[in-house]
Amino acid sequence: MDVVQAADIAITSAGVLVVLGTAVRLGRGGRWRRLLRELPMRPGGPGWAELLAGLVLCVLLQNVGVLAAVGSASDWQQPGSAAWHAAQAGLQAGNLLAAGALGVLLARRPFAGESGPALRTGVTVAVLGVLALLPMLTVLYEGGRLLYEQLRPGQAAPLHAMLQALHTSAWGAAGRWQIAVGAVVVAPLLEELLFRGVLLGVLRRHVRSAGTAIVLAGVAFGLIHVAQPQDVAPLAVMGIVLGYVRVRWGALWPCVLIHMLFNARTITVALLVPEAVGAR
Repeated sequence: MDVVQAADIAITSAGVLVVLGTAVRLGRGGRWRRLLRELPMRPGGPGWAELLAGLVLCVLLQNVGVLAAVGSASDWQQPGSAAWHAAQAGLQAGNLLAAGALGVLLARRPFAGESGPALRTGVTVAVLGVLALLPMLTVLYEGGRLLYEQLRPGQAAPLHAMLQALHTSAWGAAGRWQIAVGAVVVAPLLEELLFRGVLLGVLRRHVRSAGTAIVLAGVAFGLIHVAQPQDVAPLAVMGIVLGYVRVRWGALWPCVLIHMLFNARTITVALLVPEAVGAR
């Protein structure tokens, strides 16, 4: 475990260097003032009808998947129970179907002139993005956790159901694999298609400033995690960074890769060093 913690500290420290280097670069000549103003505003993209249809489809497919998998089980909301894992299987199936539908929708309503980065550039952006996010979100999360515990003395900040289930899984190793696949593959794919794809696309069409659209979509991303209040601010910041990557490089796949890598780090640490994320 010491090796894992040491590796995580080293990676986070590298992220601090990325943040500092970026800050110095943007500070030269006041480049930070033009950071959002220089983002391209392109015609096209999804509209409100596509957003509404996407949201309805996501909720419908998720609920159908869960109901089909759970049956008459009464403990399906208990993280780690066999019924909970069955519900997660149905939810993941619904999410994959919804992601496919959103992908088709976005392919039919693309932004004009977007070609996306080369593979090497996109991967580099993703790696640097994850490194930069780790120290920033760690500080914000710890601040949120301390604030929560100050406002509610004696109560620990609520833990995400997936992190709770990692060490109480009735399915054992199979359950842990299911949680990992859901967190590292399925959730990032659907959330990026919905938030950085459809929602941000709609806001870019109807808000004059690309920066404002990015911030609004990022805040919305943070607010859907309100069940863990200490996570809202960190994930809103993450959403803003991902939105910037989406608009700046004209492609969604680097955002998906950043999200996947970030969640993979969280799941790995939660499995090997559970006390580091509050999991037991």
